[in-house]
Amino acid sequence: MAWPLQVSELAHVTYVDRLPRKELLIHYPDAPAARVAEPDILCEGATLDPIHDSSLDFLVANHLLEHLPDPLKALDNWFRAL
Repeated sequence: MAWPLQVSELAHVTYVDRLPRKELLIHYPDAPAARVAEPDILCEGATLDPIHDSSLDFLVANHLLEHLPDPLKALDNWFRAL
């Protein structure tokens, strides 16, 4: 959501979030608007349902795992996408 990590300009980054940017700004009013990315894909970060198996080279999930009801299931889904 906010504060996307810097990655190589050669990397193709796809942002995923459960809410569109407009709603993220409402949900997180303290987040600096200029630093909130517009998600390319709307879905739950724990499932990544629209992401095909073995289609990602890397995955960044900052401050997400500790908030999930089933973190092991999320790790399974992330490994599936990787």
